[in-house]
Amino acid sequence: MTQPYRLWSQGRSWCDYEVATEPGFLPAIRSLFPAEWPGGGQQLTLESVLIPEPEGPRGPWSTSVRVDDRTVGYLGEEDAREWAGVVRRIVSSGFLPTTSVQIYGYEYDGWDGIEFRPSVRIGLGDPRDAIPLNEPPFTPYTMLPRASFVQVTKEDEHLTPSLSSFRRTARRPLHHTA
Repeated sequence: MTQPYRLWSQGRSWCDYEVATEPGFLPAIRSLFPAEWPGGGQQLTLESVLIPEPEGPRGPWSTSVRVDDRTVGYLGEEDAREWAGVVRRIVSSGFLPTTSVQIYGYEYDGWDGIEFRPSVRIGLGDPRDAIPLNEPPFTPYTMLPRASFVQVTKEDEHLTPSLSSFRRTARRPLHHTA
């Protein structure tokens, strides 16, 4: 079984990217909700997997969004091209790229009976933030929560030697231990 790899580019709950919901995906999306609709709008917060499909119906950069082995949509063409390298690198390393998905759905009486309308959003963010620049340490370590800044005391003793090997223009997450 392939291990999941949580993308670093978004927090656990913020879903910033709307996945296009096409009619062909509606049965798969609806099957994620209870069979007996409880009424009103319903929201699910789950994990999604990004799967590269270079031979798929959407061209060589195609990336599907799957929840519980069901395809719920695809990244848009431009976004799929930007994310292809990241997603393929994670998959070729033996992992499955995962991120949060929020699915809002509602059923209503339509012209042809009960109809279902969903909105699918995933936490995608920026592909440059999805994978750290370096490998995690072999010794036990603790991940600090995402923040706009982290105060480090005596940073001159810890930070300078380890950062000297990285370009100053790089904008990517970094594992660092002291």
